[in-house]
Amino acid sequence: MDRVVSDIVFDFSVKPRLSSERGNAIPVASSIYEACKYFELFQKTPFRNKCALIKSYNPNAQDITKEETGANTVTDRQVIYNTYTELLKGVEAKGGLSKTEVYEEAAKALFTKEPANMKLLVVVDKLLTAFDAPPLHLCLHRHVYAGPRPVPSDLPDQSA
Repeated sequence: MDRVVSDIVFDFSVKPRLSSERGNAIPVASSIYEACKYFELFQKTPFRNKCALIKSYNPNAQDITKEETGANTVTDRQVIYNTYTELLKGVEAKGGLSKTEVYEEAAKALFTKEPANMKLLVVVDKLLTAFDAPPLHLCLHRHVYAGPRPVPSDLPDQSA
């Protein structure tokens, strides 16, 4: 996973379209757990605060109360719950929308209207894409030489 994150960071530094203030991308993960792990890794890069996790998951304490853990271990469900709990700090539910829905709407708006402020939307396979995308590691493995594909924009760009 670290290699994939490093490759994406590198591509954003060298690819003209991605390195511009208008370039952004959508990495696709194969599970909610994997998307959370990628999101956590991206928070340790220049994408901190310019990356969002989109999966419509609402953290609920009941999700983890019956999880069996050993000493110093964290289950997949706990990783997901902890990631979303941290992610939604400071977000308030409003207008009949849950905290998750408010967060995701804001992230998607930034992604489309202010790509310089939202470089990555980490999504889960089949979410938002309307097609059965391959898992992130496979998708980016195919792009090791070409890099991740930038998301098309309405703005013309002669440097791509």
